[in-house]
Amino acid sequence: MSLPNSTEGLQKEYEEDGFLFEIFDNDTFATIVVNFDDITGDKETLGIENSTKLITEFKDNGYIDDYGKATDCLRMAIKNEDIRVSEQFKDIVPQILEVTNSKTKSLKIKNASEKVEVKVIKEALPENFIKLWDKIKYKTTYRIDFNSEELISNAVNGTSSLVGIKDIQTHRATYLYKRSAIKMDVAGIVAKLVGEYNTSLTPNARYQLPDIITYLQNETSLTRKTIVAILQSTTNLDQFKNNPLIYMNQAAKIINKHKNQLIVDGIKYTKIDDAYEQFLFTSETVNAYLGVNGNSVEADKNKAKTLYEYIVTDSEVEREFARKAELD
Repeated sequence: MSLPNSTEGLQKEYEEDGFLFEIFDNDTFATIVVNFDDITGDKETLGIENSTKLITEFKDNGYIDDYGKATDCLRMAIKNEDIRVSEQFKDIVPQILEVTNSKTKSLKIKNASEKVEVKVIKEALPENFIKLWDKIKYKTTYRIDFNSEELISNAVNGTSSLVGIKDIQTHRATYLYKRSAIKMDVAGIVAKLVGEYNTSLTPNARYQLPDIITYLQNETSLTRKTIVAILQSTTNLDQFKNNPLIYMNQAAKIINKHKNQLIVDGIKYTKIDDAYEQFLFTSETVNAYLGVNGNSVEADKNKAKTLYEYIVTDSEVEREFARKAELD
């Protein structure tokens, strides 16, 4: 079943803006609830550290590739509701299946009988491509110039484009109390609401606060020292006491936004002496799958717009782009 045109178009716009669908990253399983207290309502989630371990298992078991994309092995495991995980995660297999199923919108399993080897189109290696290749063939290394003090300052005070933790405003949690009168007679039991009122926590109310340091560690992957420095630098921890959950969620989002901004701004690429050789186009064996559930678009050999007989894609968005490129 295809997506409605409006929904499909919206998803394409998100993907063009850099939002990746169907990608498994380290925090994919972090919000799975592993323990719930019926009395207090407290929830314990899997967390980023254990989610990262699970993602590593998925790669080792061939469920996802190095880029975080689901493989046919995972799709088959979802279809059979039989997924292999270590003993640590056995108790949450149903939740894991639920998350993986939501990540893979369709169970398109490729047909092995429609597998073909993709060959190079010799005519597609003209002089202008060689000139382009000579510009992009060089290997590079990169390093991230990351300043912890700048992160702490930005996370607390904000920047011209992003707010800081000091801007978080919360309201005290409120509770709704209802009182009913119960009448029992031969017809049964009847309850009648006789009153209700709202109340909020008083400023001096005493209750146990959650561990905000560990929570922010799990959500941001920063060191405990950095988290403590951020919290010590902010002046609005009274907002945390008002509503701990809202405060922690907003703080984690703010820290991650500033962290990601610094990472992007701090990436430095350096060209090294090594380069990719052109024979990669002919020495590597590339396979494509044809048919409805396939992953390729057949190229017009006479026009030689691409280097290969088939354009191998990773998603329907890429397939549609390849089709349009062939028709252009």
